[in-house]
Amino acid sequence: MAEPDGLKAPVTAAVAGTFAVQTLAAVAMHCIPVFAPAAAIDYGIPETQVGLFTAIIFAGALSSGLVSGAFVARYGAMRVCQLAMVSAAIGLAFFTLALPWAAVISAVLIGFNYGPINPASSHVLFKVTNPKNRPFIFSLKQTGVPMGAGFAGLAVPALITLYDWQTATLILAGLALLTALAVQPIRAALDSDRRPGTVLFGGGTGIIAPVRMLLADPVIRRLSLIAFSYAGAQASIAAFLVVYLTIDTGFTLAQAGAAYAVSQAGAVAGRIFWGGIAGRVVPTRRVLAGQGILTGSCLLLTAAFATDWPLAAILPVCLVLGTSAYGWNALYLSEIASLAPPGQISAVTGGAQVFMFGAGIFYAPLFGGLAALTGDFTIPYLVIAGLTLAAGTYGFFLPRDTAISN
Repeated sequence: MAEPDGLKAPVTAAVAGTFAVQTLAAVAMHCIPVFAPAAAIDYGIPETQVGLFTAIIFAGALSSGLVSGAFVARYGAMRVCQLAMVSAAIGLAFFTLALPWAAVISAVLIGFNYGPINPASSHVLFKVTNPKNRPFIFSLKQTGVPMGAGFAGLAVPALITLYDWQTATLILAGLALLTALAVQPIRAALDSDRRPGTVLFGGGTGIIAPVRMLLADPVIRRLSLIAFSYAGAQASIAAFLVVYLTIDTGFTLAQAGAAYAVSQAGAVAGRIFWGGIAGRVVPTRRVLAGQGILTGSCLLLTAAFATDWPLAAILPVCLVLGTSAYGWNALYLSEIASLAPPGQISAVTGGAQVFMFGAGIFYAPLFGGLAALTGDFTIPYLVIAGLTLAAGTYGFFLPRDTAISN
């Protein structure tokens, strides 16, 4: 893989740096739903309220993602990633206060951590990839999301057993700060193309500009509609799978966390697998469509979970669900980067996240509300399954991209 002009750091540094911050951003994002059964006691609220917390996170991610293009241009992609890690650490610290107002601040700051990561990472990785290897490289970086989420699923119950949920949260906050420091040695090389004179607000770099650029391309518009449904399913799984397994199947927190970790192991394998075949063996947009069909089918099975289901039956469903429900993001971002106007990758990616994070704002409270209204999780899972199956079917009507022969 040839390095582009002006990038002194090796390609491995670009992948490793973006992977590290992606992983810790995912830890901050996904640890809260795992904390929910324990933290809800001190907060004095039902576990289903985690949907509202998740919605606030996505609102913060959406808004910060929209303005991240200008910040990436002015300060550099890796500097933005470092600031995101600091935001995650502060947000997690606020969460330990177990007060409603602190929870709101925590959710906003964790969202500010999550929103800029994809635009910044796309800016870095586009420079070191070509159309043939881009889906795989983007997928490799995106494995940081399920790895971070899987780490949260395993580490949080263990840390709570050793200490308490507040101490466990502060330990994860410390890891975010360490990550910000760890990428400093490669920051200068990866941010060598930054433009210090870039206007942060106004001059065509405001919140609306990325959305306008996104809506100008009909293919991106249609891809983003599909991404909205897929992201909604993913947000619902992330927010409620652990709670669902502890309430409806009688799992302990440790067992539910392990099952969640299994789903994330599937996500890691899935992202590598889908990234390996997309654009090389199967057209990327066809892979995206198929992922929706597989996710919807697994969600139908998830809706049927009950206390009489053995662990040996539930874990394989979680594994396969993870491969598809978490496997689409990198392919979507790769397509967005390929279709974006020159020099506007981070801005258009920020606009594309309106659909990804907007889905979290909409779906997570909807899922939690339906669960509270019906008294269980069957109806919410059936609704999400139907919407995801519809989106996957719609995906097969997208213009066919061309697979690149090896």
